[in-house]
Amino acid sequence: MDSAELADLGQQLRVDGIRASAAAGSGHPTSSMSAADLMAVLLAHHLHYDFDRPEHPADDRFVLSKGHASPLLYAAYKAAGAIDDDELLTFRTLGSRLEEFPVGGSKVLRSSGQGDRVTIVAAGVTVPEALAAADALDAQGIPVRVVDLYSVKPVDRDTLRRAAEDTGCLLTVEDHHPEGGLGDAVLDAFLDGRPVPRLVRLAVTSMPGSASPEEQLHAAGIDAESIAAAVRLLVEQAVTP
Repeated sequence: MDSAELADLGQQLRVDGIRASAAAGSGHPTSSMSAADLMAVLLAHHLHYDFDRPEHPADDRFVLSKGHASPLLYAAYKAAGAIDDDELLTFRTLGSRLEEFPVGGSKVLRSSGQGDRVTIVAAGVTVPEALAAADALDAQGIPVRVVDLYSVKPVDRDTLRRAAEDTGCLLTVEDHHPEGGLGDAVLDAFLDGRPVPRLVRLAVTSMPGSASPEEQLHAAGIDAESIAAAVRLLVEQAVTP
């Protein structure tokens, strides 16, 4: 693309970012507008990314530090043909791939209903590990609930309390030291005098060394294998509601 074409692309990204925010009835469109020309240059000349294979190791990784500019990212997806205009306008719509993550919320990613034996509460890098553990446990006849507690302050007390009532035990998994992290945030949901469920924490308790991400997770005891082992132990100890 030449300079004029890049300018046109930047303008289209601005327009689509504003349209997405307008359709949602919320957002910060000026954040998207200010970065649109940068995004246009990256998308046209520098970003190497296969939208059909987002996990491909040859893909570049784009880190957007200004979260308010998420409409710009989705506008770029549309410009690249990864989503269509109809999907762009589902920004912040419940159930959409472009759904928002409200402060104080959480997402129940896995549940079998009242038959769940344990609730695994994870956030960030430990969420896919928790889901992989849930798959392995399900194959062994142990249904579990998985909660993505992406907001820790404030915390989603209602979802945690419901999970405690249904399963009787919460297992938190965090890429963080146990002090002041996810486990403490979960515990805060039960400081109003109600019975506190059994709470087991998996967290980083040692200094990390030089290793791959997978090796780091395993060494810290917060990978899928470690999570599944902790759940099996809890079930063997007859943790019931």
